[in-house]
Amino acid sequence: MASSSFSSILTTLRPDFLICDFFQPWAPALALSLNIPTVQFVVSGNKANSVAVHVFKKSGNVIQDSAKDFLFIKDRILQHLEQSSGIMLVRSLREIEGKYLDDLSAVTMKRVLPVVIYVAFGSENYLSKEDREELALGLLLSNVNITWVLRFPRGTGEHLRKKAR
Repeated sequence: MASSSFSSILTTLRPDFLICDFFQPWAPALALSLNIPTVQFVVSGNKANSVAVHVFKKSGNVIQDSAKDFLFIKDRILQHLEQSSGIMLVRSLREIEGKYLDDLSAVTMKRVLPVVIYVAFGSENYLSKEDREELALGLLLSNVNITWVLRFPRGTGEHLRKKAR
């Protein structure tokens, strides 16, 4: 159900790329079928990501720790990783996880870009125009790289469904 509605949105809007996590496993394949590149957004810790990808790819070069506890949803993670374009966005700081960011980049053969500020309001919250502008100003004044993703206003989905018909 969600994937068919999402297909209509992607077909109508034709974004330059799709940023997605692996919790919607159908999203990257759908975007790629429409020739829309995908960028994987990883919100979990990068040491765990690095170890998991090593284990799943059986490279054997796990940094320091045993990886036996990382036997989970292997196929989904590897499929999402393969469908993602040459970039991964990760919730991290180079100053904190630099060696794991480098290792994750090496094992995935993708450019790993830390996103320092991650702001999410969930699916039930919609900021007013004034609140969005205030938040945007604060983020801009922080002088760090940001990725800004906004949910469409209420009712937009219905408008897009009508337009896609």
